[in-house]
Amino acid sequence: MRFCKYLVLFLALLATAVRADTYSFSESSVTELSKGQSPRLDEIKAGLLQAEVNSKSREEQFGLEGYVGGSYSENRARALLDFIPIYSPIRTSEFGIRKNTAYGVNTSLGASVEQVTGRTPSFRLRNATTTVLKLGVSIDLWQDIFGRASRAELDQLSLAQERAEIEKNINTRAYQLSLRRLYWSLVANKLSLNITQALLEQSMQQAKEASKRSAAYVADSAEVARYEAQVTARRSAYSGLNYERENLIKSLMMLAPELNGKEVKIEVPNIDATVNEVLACSQVIGAAKQTPLENTKYDEMISMLKKEKECKLKSIDRSRGPSLKLARHFR
Repeated sequence: MRFCKYLVLFLALLATAVRADTYSFSESSVTELSKGQSPRLDEIKAGLLQAEVNSKSREEQFGLEGYVGGSYSENRARALLDFIPIYSPIRTSEFGIRKNTAYGVNTSLGASVEQVTGRTPSFRLRNATTTVLKLGVSIDLWQDIFGRASRAELDQLSLAQERAEIEKNINTRAYQLSLRRLYWSLVANKLSLNITQALLEQSMQQAKEASKRSAAYVADSAEVARYEAQVTARRSAYSGLNYERENLIKSLMMLAPELNGKEVKIEVPNIDATVNEVLACSQVIGAAKQTPLENTKYDEMISMLKKEKECKLKSIDRSRGPSLKLARHFR
């Protein structure tokens, strides 16, 4: 007996825990879920981040950068003639800065130090040091003359980043619409289930009463069969609605994985107020004489795509020619 009490208490606690892990899904939850974590949202953010990375990577190529290098070599060979010296070891080092510009001009400024030691039978040179200051200028004379190709590519990447931001907003809104569509489908399913359940209970009561009348020879077997067929049809409709609900819940879990393992409770709104809102929106839409482009970003995205195409074609057209550069180094 004591075991049964503990079992009942455990089942009650388990049921309480299950009830506590529920999620109330309402229309206001759509905005909340669109700020959470889901593969679709991660994909949307990844597209924007990729566009930003491409733009920043190209801009970094025009930044100021430093370089440093060095070498050390030894020569243990013997001179063929006494008056030809053997230089060993030889130490070289160089350092400097360089900068590529978006106008087809690349510059560099650096210094190199060379230290050598040489010997012959008649003399010996020890740690002779040579320091050289270098200034370099390179000008592209065809492919990137005046930076036409570089600036076109930078403009194209900048437009791509702006377009990715617009696409992010559009895709986020589409994600919210998908959630809202699922919500209203679940609301309609719940209302249909309630109505079908009420009709099922009514038909079961009618079939029960028809059976009693048939037993009392008041109703014939055809009436009983008709009511039983009605019960079967409504029970089948009820099962179909439950199956539809499970599929809708599964679709919701795919859009919002954070709801996995939770019992989703559908909050039904005020239907009369919702109908009035829909009718008001329909009147506003019907009153518009043309497509309200100010309420959408698709036209801006199409315009940016056209500009991107122009910039891309401009950079490609310049790259088809020969690579011709004018380089000058001062020491």
